Amino acid sequence: MKVLLLSSPVVQLDFDRIARVPNLGLASLAAHVDDLCTVHVADIHGLKNHREYVSRIVNGYDLVGLTAMSFQYQEALALAKIAKLSGAETVFGGYHPTLAAEEIGESTDAALIDYIVRGEGEEIVIEVAKSVASGKWLESRSAIKGLAYVENDKVVATPAAPTVKNFDAVAADALGVIHRELGVLEHLLGAERLVLGQRQSDRGGEEDFAVVEGDRRA
Repeated sequence: MKVLLLSSPVVQLDFDRIARVPNLGLASLAAHVDDLCTVHVADIHGLKNHREYVSRIVNGYDLVGLTAMSFQYQEALALAKIAKLSGAETVFGGYHPTLAAEEIGESTDAALIDYIVRGEGEEIVIEVAKSVASGKWLESRSAIKGLAYVENDKVVATPAAPTVKNFDAVAADALGVIHRELGVLEHLLGAERLVLGQRQSDRGGEEDFAVVEGDRRA
């Protein structure tokens, strides 16, 4: 199974007024399923023709994941349409889909979204990847906590998944994916290499961090 995770190309101007950093949220998701499937992260923030770019790279993927806050949601739908035209299934996550899962499932938007991951997805995506890869997705999805999807024209929301307990481990796992996928912002400080990133969770808020020679500095 091949999975493509897309960052949102829509940002508020003050989000990156000092520096543009990789999306650690998507990288952490990728790190959790890296041993279960082929997964790539496309950080399309800043691309001038992001829809054209997605149209060129999306072919051949079985699953395309998108994340959206409310002001990013309409563009995420446009990208989901491109993914669906390529034959991929789509999964949405992030603040807006988490809070509006039932509303989305009852709207015409549901035609572009196969399922929604509600809340923190690092552990949920493991179960999703296992289920899809086994070919038993339709039979087993109701047992996966933290999902929402439409079945027989009705919105099904499984019980909420527990929150992630160890975010330090999540950040550490994500760094390897950032090095491979995103072209992380680096500075050479003598013999030390400083890696900058940003962690963002559905609990709210963002946290910048730096890692020097493997030690996490919040």
